[in-house]
Amino acid sequence: MLENKRILFLLNFFFVFLNTDAFAESNSLVDDISVEFLSQGLQNFILEKLTLRRQLGEFTIDTRQEDVNHSLVSTSLRTETKLACNSLHLASQIHFIDPRLDPNLIQLASSLSSYYDRECLKVSVGIIWTNETYVVIEDDEVGRTLLRSLKDTTFGVSNKNCIMLLSPQPPSPELLRALLPSGRVKKFFLAFCESKEVLHNFLLNDNMRENENAVGMMRNEDGQWEAYIRQLYTSLRGPKIYRVLRWCPRAAIDYDIEVYPEQMKNFYGEKFRATTLDFLPFTNFDRQAGTRIVKELPSLDVFILREIARNLNFTYDIVAPEDGLWGTCFDNGTWSGVVGDLQFRRANFSLVLSLTVERRFVVDYTRMYFTDPMTFVTTKSRPLPQWQKVFEPFAGTVWVLWGITLGGCSLLYHCMRRRNPRNWRVTFAQSCLDIYGSFFSQTLSEIPSRITTQVFIAIWLLYSLLTTTYYKSALMAVLAVPSVSPTLNSLQELYDSNLEYGMIDAKGSEYQLFSTSQLELYQKLFQKMSFYSSAESMRRVAKGHYAYIYFRANLESIVSTEYTDQGGKTDMHIAAENFFPGGYAWGFPKGAPYMRTFDQMIQRCLQGGLVTRWVTELNEHYGKEKRQKQDSNSGGGGSNTTPIYADGLVVLKMTHLQGVFIALVLGCSCGGICFVVEALLGRSGQAPSDGRTPFLSRNNVTQFGSRNLEAPARNTAFLK
Repeated sequence: MLENKRILFLLNFFFVFLNTDAFAESNSLVDDISVEFLSQGLQNFILEKLTLRRQLGEFTIDTRQEDVNHSLVSTSLRTETKLACNSLHLASQIHFIDPRLDPNLIQLASSLSSYYDRECLKVSVGIIWTNETYVVIEDDEVGRTLLRSLKDTTFGVSNKNCIMLLSPQPPSPELLRALLPSGRVKKFFLAFCESKEVLHNFLLNDNMRENENAVGMMRNEDGQWEAYIRQLYTSLRGPKIYRVLRWCPRAAIDYDIEVYPEQMKNFYGEKFRATTLDFLPFTNFDRQAGTRIVKELPSLDVFILREIARNLNFTYDIVAPEDGLWGTCFDNGTWSGVVGDLQFRRANFSLVLSLTVERRFVVDYTRMYFTDPMTFVTTKSRPLPQWQKVFEPFAGTVWVLWGITLGGCSLLYHCMRRRNPRNWRVTFAQSCLDIYGSFFSQTLSEIPSRITTQVFIAIWLLYSLLTTTYYKSALMAVLAVPSVSPTLNSLQELYDSNLEYGMIDAKGSEYQLFSTSQLELYQKLFQKMSFYSSAESMRRVAKGHYAYIYFRANLESIVSTEYTDQGGKTDMHIAAENFFPGGYAWGFPKGAPYMRTFDQMIQRCLQGGLVTRWVTELNEHYGKEKRQKQDSNSGGGGSNTTPIYADGLVVLKMTHLQGVFIALVLGCSCGGICFVVEALLGRSGQAPSDGRTPFLSRNNVTQFGSRNLEAPARNTAFLK
């Protein structure tokens, strides 16, 4: 018995490709088919029954009349198998005759199967049809394995776009699981039921909930045959059974209603559940405490969903995944987040979802409605604060060298002056003032008499003149046009910089890209990557020294709505480089029958220009909200921008001259502190023995020009 099943499995596998264009055009397809080994007797049987000709052939194989040795041999007969397959592909119809079934049932089933105007692959569970090309399987592991292969290869490989399953009884749950998920392959179920109770259980079974087309056949007490279908979505908020025909044998088959109605055009107020995360401008919502259901706000996918719900007559709830993730795959093949909600059918569909190869194994996608690459955002290179701009014309090393030069030359000049006997009373402070004052075009307290000192002063005055000229010119340019360092525009520049970087902690397709990529740059970036929420990531970017890697459309929406002023200026910079050129679609559980209808509605939104229109309206809406928020925060205050005249001259304001006034305040503060300290020291100390005040003691006498205060008594009297 097992050997016969294996032979039947092999023959049916060959028969699947009898009507495929690819098989008819090339014999090399046989080399790619993994087959069992056939015995020589079985090959001879096939070759005898199949006439070698190119045109269509008619053959009848009566399994009761042939005595064929169906034993399998253990040696390889691949050459003979290929010869048999080359003969098989010349035939197009194989007819089996099975006396176990009522011919009227076969006639009714054939009529129901041919009612659908598209060509389907007929799969029979233990039933032999007449005048049909089909595959026969048993409801066992071998048959279910074949059914899985047919489900995966029928669409796109053959010219069949659907599978029609005929069974003498309602299909078992194991057989239904073999057809799930079916992706884009449409399925039809024809089942013979012994009673109305069995028929109702078949059509209303929860396992059949996602199978759009199912027909139950039964014979009533009057010997008439009846066929029933059910409508999945009705005004009763549940499926309803309808009779499509009542047929007396030997009479014409006349249908009362449509056998395979389009069931996904009206959902009669059915409530669907959509899952997604907050992702401007595609989704935007407010979370509600104590529930996963969120309150929707204006966004692109919400507009699309409202339009589809209006046309298909359904209601919906938008929920956020419990773990707050887009979805990552675990080692056991299960997914988390939004993808996990679809995989385990906790939601009927998802809104915006990136298309990846890995997700397609567990999720069915609609067509892509928006393309969106990834990039990153940083702050623009900011100029120094205004109070620091007095130091910006020179680099830090120049300022250090200038200070060393000032101190060293002051000491050298003081030593040169002290060598003159007339200048023995000159203080070091006076020498420092002479050297420092040369930068401000101040004259010397006296003209040096020695040639060495004169040469030194001449060189120093030239140095101070050039230094002052360079500083003034650079300071004017800095105050008028602040200089900034170049911005980052590529991942390589980001990696080479000293910025920290990261992405959102939702672990979506962007996380999958960097964590699994084989590119060396992506691997290096992932090793140092940080993970924060979107709000926290943008807050770090605003503070500086951080880059946020994410999708361009989302970053542009956040920057335009939250980090741009009324004049259109922003401190944020979005990199020019685009990578991971992905796109968005809606995701559905595998095999969801309503996915095709949603896909058609999204296509209509695209073709009608609604998506483009909604994007424009959203930009206007977000801009209006931003202006209202800024007006309320500013209280109607005036603008803080810098006025510019028509000739391009910038009007310097207090913000530009902060450094000057800060230097003045610091200088006055230092002078005042020194004055207080000297006054305290003068009051607490004793007066000199010669009667002079401490302020004009011999050590504190200074020389101004050629006048020397050499008479302490006279000076003291003057002060008195």
